[in-house]
Amino acid sequence: MRWVRYALWPVGLGLGVAAEWIGTPELIGLDAAAGFALVFLGLLAWARRPQAVAGPIMAAAGLAWFLGTFWSPALYLHRGPLPHLMLSYPNGRLSSRREQVAVAGAYGYAAVYPVAANDYATIAFALGLVAVSARRYLIAGGPQRRARLSALAAATAFAVVLAEGAAGRLAGAGTGRGELAVYDVVVCLIAVGLFADQLWGRWSRATVTGLVVELGEPAGAVTLRDRLARALGDPSLEVGYWFPEQGRYLQESGRPIELPAADGERVVTSIDENGSRVAVLVHDITVLDDPGLVSAVASATRLAVSNASLQMEIRARVAEVEKSRRRIVEAGDAQRRRLELELRDGAEQRLAGWGS
Repeated sequence: MRWVRYALWPVGLGLGVAAEWIGTPELIGLDAAAGFALVFLGLLAWARRPQAVAGPIMAAAGLAWFLGTFWSPALYLHRGPLPHLMLSYPNGRLSSRREQVAVAGAYGYAAVYPVAANDYATIAFALGLVAVSARRYLIAGGPQRRARLSALAAATAFAVVLAEGAAGRLAGAGTGRGELAVYDVVVCLIAVGLFADQLWGRWSRATVTGLVVELGEPAGAVTLRDRLARALGDPSLEVGYWFPEQGRYLQESGRPIELPAADGERVVTSIDENGSRVAVLVHDITVLDDPGLVSAVASATRLAVSNASLQMEIRARVAEVEKSRRRIVEAGDAQRRRLELELRDGAEQRLAGWGS
């Protein structure tokens, strides 16, 4: 797919120039800025994070933007991929049936010109976008929750400008240059903001901070797997410890762990120390798609695994000490019973001798 990404650079540039030249929008500068921001920042995000689909979706929104600039039936077509970007951010994947239905509805709304041009439908569309985005944020955990806050802010800004424009037209105010300018600026800022957040967002660093806090709390009944799953926001995450004598990875319960295929939606992150295997993390492909985040999480996990291994070794030694103590106590009890028996037998024999 790399060749597709490379080909889209000249395609996006050519389509953008042709759209602005032929369509000659009223605010040509802002219109071009919004379209090129979507196309080229989307392609850059795609190049930096090939596993995430957010980049291609953003680029598709930009291409749809330019298509609508010089072909009026496609004027609102960008309102399909833009909500798709917000409702699938940061990895570009939809995690529930509700989100899939919402995105399908957005594409349906955007593709049918009379519906997208209807102000009542636009207000309903804006309210639905905020509602689904807010729900995604509330049910998320770990780094996904922090990332979805940015998507919620983008969805709210986009919905406000849509609903405000539709409400103004319903009130008879019409569509002025100021409203068009605000719309172009909001779309441009959404592209810039989500691009910057995906590459340099603090939610990645907050993930590591949360992980360190999780690992530093008293263990209690919470396992390392539970802590990692909670910090990374992946309930399906598994941890496998390497046992050289058995030549395989085992879970904390002692059961073998199944490593997924390389082309699946679950991937393996190896935790090594000084070139030796320590453990593996089996997780969703979208959880650790940032190389910097992988390195930081691996370092924190390596320390936690070492501590867990040390605790397991200490527990094993304590168990051995308990076994030795029980053997000593049992040997002492046995010796005491033998002495008691010998003393009783000796006393009985002496008493029998005196009686005779």
